[in-house]
Amino acid sequence: MLLPSLLLLSSTAVAAESKFEGVATDPGEEIEESKFDIAFGGMWSAGNTDSATLSASYDGFHRWNQHQMSSKGGVVFGSAVADTDGDGRLSEEEKAAGRVETASRREAWLRYDRHLGD
Repeated sequence: MLLPSLLLLSSTAVAAESKFEGVATDPGEEIEESKFDIAFGGMWSAGNTDSATLSASYDGFHRWNQHQMSSKGGVVFGSAVADTDGDGRLSEEEKAAGRVETASRREAWLRYDRHLGD
């Protein structure tokens, strides 16, 4: 019983004496990092209705030293054959009338950041 207690106490003492030094970086060293993600999607529904939607989006950044440029955005387009008489079914006349735009969105963001400190 005495031996395990001594081992436990000695390992605790060693852990208490350890110091984390960290990793020193050269202040003149350039840091460069980039990331870019892109996604596409779509939906099509048929049967009593006929509708479709397409979407695309991106998100990315480029960082160098203390500077960072980032951007993200996306587009959505949707269309459908309208059920103008409201009976829940598409008639031949409604199909012949063609598609109408049901969704449209375009957006983009551009941002600059300057990181201060180490």
